[in-house]
Amino acid sequence: MSLKCEMYGQAQQIQNDCLYVEAGYNQSKMSDYGTSFQETLQGIGARARRLRLMRDLRQEELATRAGVGIATVRRFEKTGAASIENVLRIATVLNAESVFEKLFEAPPYASLDEALAQPEATHRQRAPKAK
Repeated sequence: MSLKCEMYGQAQQIQNDCLYVEAGYNQSKMSDYGTSFQETLQGIGARARRLRLMRDLRQEELATRAGVGIATVRRFEKTGAASIENVLRIATVLNAESVFEKLFEAPPYASLDEALAQPEATHRQRAPKAK
């Protein structure tokens, strides 16, 4: 990797870190499970690359079938960075979209008591219009 690329990568990492802080994300909470946020993203991209290779697809083919740019596929495989829509498009082409059905699923309860102890999601209503 050239010095210019390394410097760009470091600048990009600093920019990403600043965006997470500005957005109110606490990176220490994201790494409570033993891996950093960045490592998790890179792992997702690497698994997508392995799956693409198992499916005998070139990056150009994947990009065309998914309706995304080739740069998006390359960046996603290298860093894991892509919009949720583009990740879903790529996953669909790779026949791996079923995992999205479980994303943000309510957790299972160990017992009926535990389920009853959880607060129920409230239905929000708009305030009445002022006259």
